[in-house]
Amino acid sequence: MVAYDDTVDLVFNHPKLDELEVTAREVDIDTYTRVLWLMSGDRNLLRDENMVHVAEMNGIVASAIVSWNLDVPRSDPPVPLPITAESLNDLPWRLRRHIIDAWIDAQVGLADPFEQPSNGGAPLAEIPATPLAS
Repeated sequence: MVAYDDTVDLVFNHPKLDELEVTAREVDIDTYTRVLWLMSGDRNLLRDENMVHVAEMNGIVASAIVSWNLDVPRSDPPVPLPITAESLNDLPWRLRRHIIDAWIDAQVGLADPFEQPSNGGAPLAEIPATPLAS
């Protein structure tokens, strides 16, 4: 039997996040599509009835995070930030969005770079240039 490692290191494509390290678990398709649904639409997320959706999304993503290297803001000495839905919710919106987006990308493998073998810049194939029969 093969043991499958269902964790993935999230990839952040933002220079301010170069030192951020987040490892998360993969989730089943129902959970993944639920998060996509919670992230979609043109709902006004500031209305009270939609805050339930934000809380649910934070809970799903936080429960999938195995580790991160975030500290409690302005703590001296630094204190690790616990991985909870509340902690995720309390992060600045842009940082939270980067984490959630990277987690979504990791679920479908977008964080894994596609291996493209190099051909040294040579043309892929020679196509003979023969005139068409008339």
